[in-house]
Amino acid sequence: MHKTFSTALTLALAGTALAAAPSAGHPAAPPTSGDGCEVRVMAWPGGVDDGTVMDIEVVPGLGTVYYGSYLVDDPDRGMARRAVVWYGLDAQPVRVGPAGTAYDIALELTPSGKINGQSVVDETGRERAWVQDLRTGKVTWVDTPEDASGIYVRRINDRGEAAGTVFGEENAKDAVVWWPRVDRPGRVLPAPGKFGYAMGWGINNFRDVVGFFDHYVEQYDAIVTYGVTWDRHGSPTLLASNPGNDGDSFPRVINNAGQAAGGAWYGDFFEGHFEAARWPSPDVIEPLGLLPGGGYSEVYGQSEGGWTVGLADHFDPDSPGALPWGAVDHSVLWTDDLGAARVLPSPYAVEQGQDDWRDWFGGAAHGVNTGLDQVGTSSHDAWRDDGTIRFAPTVYVNASQCGELVPTSHTAFWEEPADEGMALSSLSSEVSTSRVAQGLPAQPRAYHRDAVRERIAELP
Repeated sequence: MHKTFSTALTLALAGTALAAAPSAGHPAAPPTSGDGCEVRVMAWPGGVDDGTVMDIEVVPGLGTVYYGSYLVDDPDRGMARRAVVWYGLDAQPVRVGPAGTAYDIALELTPSGKINGQSVVDETGRERAWVQDLRTGKVTWVDTPEDASGIYVRRINDRGEAAGTVFGEENAKDAVVWWPRVDRPGRVLPAPGKFGYAMGWGINNFRDVVGFFDHYVEQYDAIVTYGVTWDRHGSPTLLASNPGNDGDSFPRVINNAGQAAGGAWYGDFFEGHFEAARWPSPDVIEPLGLLPGGGYSEVYGQSEGGWTVGLADHFDPDSPGALPWGAVDHSVLWTDDLGAARVLPSPYAVEQGQDDWRDWFGGAAHGVNTGLDQVGTSSHDAWRDDGTIRFAPTVYVNASQCGELVPTSHTAFWEEPADEGMALSSLSSEVSTSRVAQGLPAQPRAYHRDAVRERIAELP
């Protein structure tokens, strides 16, 4: 996973932490409304691209803070991502993070005013993880063992304590927790699997950590990920699997109630699919389903109120928003409505009056705040000159009223039965039947389990 992450971090040395924001080329867009929903594009400078909002919190003394990033086109060094905060919906972005870095990934914002991120720090591509206090501006580098080949620290808690992964040679990886100080050597958490490899992904204020370990499935002679939580003493508890599966889960987040969320494989070992999931307790899994015509979904963010956000797709290779493998991605919100996902409309779709959710192109939503009823993500706001989508940092106000509540199922489009004597029940069946008629397998290669594992590992 760290090799893929490193490749994405383009070298472009520039910048000063907490500098005043450049003059805005894209001012904060006026809200577009409907049924109480507001779709807001955050202000961002001219000459930037691919913006996102990663987190939203109310921080005492600072108000409502939005944390995210965008790409800056440096003619001498290429594209460089920069972490920023907005102190309010109408505010200009302010650069945050360490100074003098080549590339910065914005990750987590806490209600205590701490943020964390990941940066390329020199021209060799070396990465380091950091935590910053927004009140003081102080940046603290997370301790990294000298013999580590890489590090990835995804989340912190209110005290700035961190959970993440330290990578070694080849496939070696350790789940590590850093507390009470991140600038001191972390504690390696035990990996229950036979290989001793694990990754840490989230930490709450009780120092519970969520992640996974590499698990061997003897029946198929295969290695899968197995979701696990560790308590503050390092004792692991396995998370429940979907029926018929042995692990095959990838939890990313855990809140202070101990609720975890992420995704898990559902159905047949070879021809099943990966879908979003919540664990209200370690022994209970709630699979959140797929959109009609879809084959993939996953949770990337979770609030203290239990709402989850992320991504879900539908398969349509002919769509102008389709990825190379034919999927069309959508930003989604799951509240308390089991059996449905709220697809969030893109700013472009709202502006153009597009009311079919299949035309609402969005990235994986990461930020969600139940108390504010807001969601942060990257979403389609314009077409570039080359015909590709421009993604803008987007916030949904009154998010639970935004978009469309779309029924979900646990059946991917290639799993639906369809033969010549049966009426096509949905677009899912139609696409699957068409592929078979062309001599293609019903399940596209991009949805095979090994391809899905690679896709999961590429996203923060």
